[in-house]
Amino acid sequence: MTVSSDFVLYELIGRAEDAGKVPNFSPHVWKTKFDLAVLGIAYKPTGQSFHQIRGDLAEQTGNDKVTVPTLVDAGKTITDSWDIAEYLEDKYAKPAGKSLFGGSDAGKALAKFIEGWANTTLAADLRPLIGPKVYLSLDPPSTEYFLFRKTNQTRERAEELVSLLSDPSYTSPHIAAARAKLSVVESLLAWNASQGKGPWLLGDEPSHADACLWGWYAFSRLNKDTEQVWGHESLPRLGQWVKEVISKGFAKEEELY
Repeated sequence: MTVSSDFVLYELIGRAEDAGKVPNFSPHVWKTKFDLAVLGIAYKPTGQSFHQIRGDLAEQTGNDKVTVPTLVDAGKTITDSWDIAEYLEDKYAKPAGKSLFGGSDAGKALAKFIEGWANTTLAADLRPLIGPKVYLSLDPPSTEYFLFRKTNQTRERAEELVSLLSDPSYTSPHIAAARAKLSVVESLLAWNASQGKGPWLLGDEPSHADACLWGWYAFSRLNKDTEQVWGHESLPRLGQWVKEVISKGFAKEEELY
């Protein structure tokens, strides 16, 4: 299903001048990009820096708390990856005989669980590896927002965290912990395979549950050391899941860091 309409997806980039030149790095935007790809919906990606989101996008939407992803569909504006998934489900997936939630309450519940688990439990060990890379990618106005409003850090602390990325005694425990947490996903994928089901979290079909996990994989790509998490030999089915996303065209390698 390819939809030709006025879809615009607002994404996150580090520097305003790099719009159209660099990939989105927000994990939450990647969730929506995954869902749109699964449904075959074409859209115009529009990169916004933190500073632009708080300024231009807030003014444009009339919402001073606007975040990305924000999707505009023929004049209708939806913000937040979960709300966008529900909107796409009702307006586009169901009428086409598809579903982003496996067509069941259980599928939707799994997606909500993966969303919360990834945003908190998994993120606790990924953010220390990725946050400093975000800091390094920002233009000056966005740096101010990132430090003083989003992370409540001093510049000195941010620079210290950047330097720690080259210290294995700092990074290795986070890498090992994130890998251990993802063993739960590995077990789910292995169980699906034992039941003769497909490679996705719900089995045979990709869903918003996969989108919620993919967002954190894509975000992790800012730091190449996270390959030791997602590509580790102890998580072979997870590694295959990553390859499946790319091979099915739900994300493109050139759109990732």
